[in-house]
Amino acid sequence: MLSNLALHNIPGDEGRDRALAEAVRVLRPGGRLCVVDFHTGRYAEALRKAGGHEVTTRPLDWRMWFGSPLTATSLISARKPAPESAQS
Repeated sequence: MLSNLALHNIPGDEGRDRALAEAVRVLRPGGRLCVVDFHTGRYAEALRKAGGHEVTTRPLDWRMWFGSPLTATSLISARKPAPESAQS
């Protein structure tokens, strides 16, 4: 699942946290969520609280900067764990 420069449009931290939790909820077991946005470091804790694993954040290069003046973006990703029985 991918979100590109959309999550920051949801008003308030609580609303963005709920959107991230819902994205993790509907993600298939073993699936990965990738979010490109501003201030993604704030999203890491929300993803962990929602059950996301392997949460990583990395800055993107100038080709993904957005707006005027240009603002840097980052990629954050998380994986939804697969059930124990599916991992064997």
